[in-house]
Amino acid sequence: LVINAVPPRWPFALRASVCTMVPILVGWAAGDVSSGLIATIGGFTSLYGSGRPYLNRGMYLGTIALSFAAVVTLGDWAAATPWSAVLMVTAIAMIAVLICQALSVKPPGAYMPVLASAAAVGIAAEHLNPWRLGALVLAGGAFAWAVHMAGALVRPRGPERAAVAAAAEAVATYIETSSPDARHRAAQLLHEAWITLVTFQPVRPKPDDALYRLRMTNRRLHVLFAEAMAAVDRGQPMSVYRAEVARRLGTVPDD
Repeated sequence: LVINAVPPRWPFALRASVCTMVPILVGWAAGDVSSGLIATIGGFTSLYGSGRPYLNRGMYLGTIALSFAAVVTLGDWAAATPWSAVLMVTAIAMIAVLICQALSVKPPGAYMPVLASAAAVGIAAEHLNPWRLGALVLAGGAFAWAVHMAGALVRPRGPERAAVAAAAEAVATYIETSSPDARHRAAQLLHEAWITLVTFQPVRPKPDDALYRLRMTNRRLHVLFAEAMAAVDRGQPMSVYRAEVARRLGTVPDD
């Protein structure tokens, strides 16, 4: 049994708890706890998009919030008869899995939209308006979107910097240890950093000194990693000084 090394998850857990707790508190304050509970379905939007750059994350989370509202509306509308409810949940499951697999959506992936549509079938027993349910879910999703995007006000390039810093630390660890596990982790984090800096950016990003410096830093980390692998293959591991260089590259200054 191997426990993977991951960054601290408490910010992610705290964000998810806030995005589910606040809608319930608002419903309780308004004297309608059931509506608050329905809105928490949209709060599941907070489970997606961690690590993505904020511009990409905003569009990504907006699409997910709209999807939650749509599947809940459709699930409630199809709950009139058992066979239509089964067909609707099945169709949503098929489409959600297809899209999530095609776009490499990370966990929880297609599970939450299917769960939301199934929950809407059960909610239909309360004879609520499908459009009202969809609006409540969308409101919860909008709140989760705002919470998830709040970091852009403080560190607009925070996700990109975090990805490069994690890759730099992994490369430094590999230079120091030369272990296969460290090599695999360094390769994985370098790849994820490149996706963050290139794939998740606009096709033609505006001129941005910070993004340019981060891309060049990530390229230098790739070179260090390649040199370290070559040195290990020759049986001549690199000096510890090169690990210090990698760590220093992980702290790209704002200026």
